[in-house]
Amino acid sequence: MNRPVATSRPVLALLLGLFIGAIATVALGVYTLEQRATRDTTRHLLEHIDVARAGSTLVHALQRERGLSFGRAGSTDDHFDTALEHQRTLTDARIAQWLAKAAPFLAASPQLDRTADSLGALEEIRSDIDDRLLPARLILEHYTGVNLTLLNHISRLSAESEHTKTAQRLTSWHSLVMAKDLAGLERALVAHAYAADTMHGPMFRRYMQVLEQEYAYLDIFRANAAARVAEQSQALLSGNGLSALENERLWVMKNAGVPNALNRDPSAWFELMSRRVDALGRLETVVVEELEALIDARNEHARDLVNRCAFGVAAGLVLMSGLLLHLVCRARHKALTETPRSSLSHARR
Repeated sequence: MNRPVATSRPVLALLLGLFIGAIATVALGVYTLEQRATRDTTRHLLEHIDVARAGSTLVHALQRERGLSFGRAGSTDDHFDTALEHQRTLTDARIAQWLAKAAPFLAASPQLDRTADSLGALEEIRSDIDDRLLPARLILEHYTGVNLTLLNHISRLSAESEHTKTAQRLTSWHSLVMAKDLAGLERALVAHAYAADTMHGPMFRRYMQVLEQEYAYLDIFRANAAARVAEQSQALLSGNGLSALENERLWVMKNAGVPNALNRDPSAWFELMSRRVDALGRLETVVVEELEALIDARNEHARDLVNRCAFGVAAGLVLMSGLLLHLVCRARHKALTETPRSSLSHARR
């Protein structure tokens, strides 16, 4: 009659160790894959931030060209001609820089590809502006449309980010560049009004909407920015001729709709508002540097964890191999020692 084979305690301990080691190794392997995904995501994000930053620099140039073009449309003299010609040269250099950064991503990103097509149509728009064939409203619409397409790249990065703090900082950056673009639009609207010496009703309504949206975006920026950056923004934006700017805004509100009542130099206004836009640009540099530092830190942390976890997985596999080998050797030894005993027992019988 066969007796049930009893498993010794050392063997049970080895089996238990093998089971626990297998679970721990699998869990560590899954965690390694997660950290590797985080590392790849942050690297991909940094690459797109580089493109978006070049896009924002291009927007800064397009904002100035938009303002000069719109101001020229409202002027009957050559107030803006020289500055506009110089600005177009700068804008073209920024377009070349953006295209060089965006080129690897154009095939995979329809949005970036459409933006490149819009920039390609800029020469035709400029020609129509020079010949005064393009209505002022369409000048604003074209430049603003291209700017929004470029800035929406930042918004898309924010929507795709699953890390809360990174999403907040991306939202902060997008809100700031939107406020900056609206400040550029304010510059264009008032420059046009000063050049024409009047601001009619529809343009005044647009101006009020621009101011309202500009302040709203700045509030969103401060709510999502790092505390240090939010404090720095207050100091940076409280200067730069803010008092003179507020006086000009009040002057426009007081005299809008009245023919020949503005009586202001459009070039002086343009330079005053440009200092405001440039201050927002310097603040953007601070915001992006803080964002890149945050993502770099996450990338380094994930890379360090991947290396440690890979070592842990390797150690776990070695340990399990050792335990398995020990079990095999033990079973073989037991089989070899029990076979002679069994033969001797049969011989005695």
